[in-house]
Amino acid sequence: MIAEVLNRDFVLAWLDPIEDQLRTLADGGDTSGQFAAALAAIEQAKAEGVHGQPDDGAAGGPNGRRGRGEDATLDDQSFFSRDPVISLLQSLIEERIEDSHADLIVREEPPTGRRSAGATAVPAITDARLNIDPGDLRFDSGRRAFGPFETTDVRWIAEVGMAKAVRLFRDRHPFNPRPAPPVELAQRARLVMVGDWGSGLPRAQQVAQHMREAIDAGRADGREVHAVHLGDVYYSGFGREYTNRFLRYWPVEMHKSDTIYSWSLNGNHDMYSGGHGYFGTLLADPRFACQDKSSWFSIENEHWRIVGIDTAWDEKGIHDPRAERGLQAPQAATLQQWAAADDRPFMLLSHHQLFSSYERPGPYLRDELAPLLDGGRIRAWFWGHEHKCVIHEPYDGLPYGRCLGHGGVPVYAVGEAKHSEPAVKWVERRAIDGFIEQWAVFGFAVLDFDGAHVEVSYIDEFGDVAYTEAFDAR
Repeated sequence: MIAEVLNRDFVLAWLDPIEDQLRTLADGGDTSGQFAAALAAIEQAKAEGVHGQPDDGAAGGPNGRRGRGEDATLDDQSFFSRDPVISLLQSLIEERIEDSHADLIVREEPPTGRRSAGATAVPAITDARLNIDPGDLRFDSGRRAFGPFETTDVRWIAEVGMAKAVRLFRDRHPFNPRPAPPVELAQRARLVMVGDWGSGLPRAQQVAQHMREAIDAGRADGREVHAVHLGDVYYSGFGREYTNRFLRYWPVEMHKSDTIYSWSLNGNHDMYSGGHGYFGTLLADPRFACQDKSSWFSIENEHWRIVGIDTAWDEKGIHDPRAERGLQAPQAATLQQWAAADDRPFMLLSHHQLFSSYERPGPYLRDELAPLLDGGRIRAWFWGHEHKCVIHEPYDGLPYGRCLGHGGVPVYAVGEAKHSEPAVKWVERRAIDGFIEQWAVFGFAVLDFDGAHVEVSYIDEFGDVAYTEAFDAR
């Protein structure tokens, strides 16, 4: 990822000239309506306001920003928008730069992220920047570009990129109504799990390296090993983003795909380009053959039924960054059928959260899975979406609710929860030092199954154990 494309002001500088270009195209005999649709999407995104990821960092002190002033925001260095149109724009800007202005990209060593126990040679955000003056990106009243970018770049993004991208977003890849064939879980097994990891950033690559070590250690211990991603490849799930940011660094090597299971859930960023890259590129990779090109699946034995569900395909609102998510049919009904077949407890895996101490998700997941939650059938649930690691106290019929979304997106060191319920038992608040800010530590989880017993270790990006817990199926 390029530092400038991770800056909100840089990205939004393109909006007006691209909007003007699309309006010209839409008014000039747009028989297909594709330019009008793209124009309407941009106008709606601007009208609703362009927001990045929530900033839950403490303002100042040991866990947050230091000395930046009130105008500094997380979007200055780590702009990940939950608006699909803006995420698509970021994908297209970066694609255009990589394909037409690769000579501007330089790899340098930004201030090194540090932690109290030592230092890491990995930059806190990214090592890719543009060799331009920050003021070079500007447009005059005629929307002509100055500096390294030309009006041809604006035209390409508008005519080729944005029109196609919005069409993909609106014409989603079909949902596969059949879950992947169930895979039997060995009595001694290891799940190596990470969420929101698909940024390809240097620290995310470091996480993958430690995941690979955990996979190898599990195999050496005689365990069956599964590697699980809880969803989101950035910015918007284009095929090239899966190739360059996900598959290139996935901790399961290709030659081990027959002995190590790989799984990946569907996230909101995966669906911003209609899920075509998720279904067509990621799930087509031989390492993910066990998913059988389905976004939901089950891994089970006599003690557990581990079910990955797709909470991203069925979006209740497509532009609202607070859009509610549900379960595309027949997921909820199928889970209830499985529950009626025997009394094994469920461990659910999803991208979106059931509840949160930092956000207020809508009621759809709770409503659709109410019979299972109220009947005590869901023992544990791991999700991502929020870019943090949170261990919740038992809440709303769920004994073990865990947020594991700190795999690859930089955020400020996490501050206090915004809501008293659900109560937080533990949250990863440790940080590394950037040039000025303190950035939350990345990490993943290792779940070791021994029959009905599960031991969970939360591992940070340095390979150290941050937190441990254990629970049983009953």
